[in-house]
Amino acid sequence: NVHKHLRRMSRIPRIQKKILFLDRKGERRSFFPESKVQLFSLLREAGEKRGFTFEAVTFEGMTAREQVAAVSDCAIAVGIHGAQLVNTIFMPPLSVLVELFPYSF
Repeated sequence: NVHKHLRRMSRIPRIQKKILFLDRKGERRSFFPESKVQLFSLLREAGEKRGFTFEAVTFEGMTAREQVAAVSDCAIAVGIHGAQLVNTIFMPPLSVLVELFPYSF
């Protein structure tokens, strides 16, 4: 039935044209400050050319609800391999996770 299908589709969360970088505090599995500046600049510039916004968040200090809210509407999430990526399971369908691995991992 078309009406049932449309009702189901209306429950799919809206994807915002947003690139979300899941940042980390500390030294473990992190970027050198210069590299982070370059990466953020690249993501912001590439995203803006395609109509995306860019945001970096650090989950430390955020409640679980705030963490879920941060990823629940983003189109693209980028982060270094680790536990902070677990909440990406709450990203909308068809969104993309780019998981970065440290050089000598």
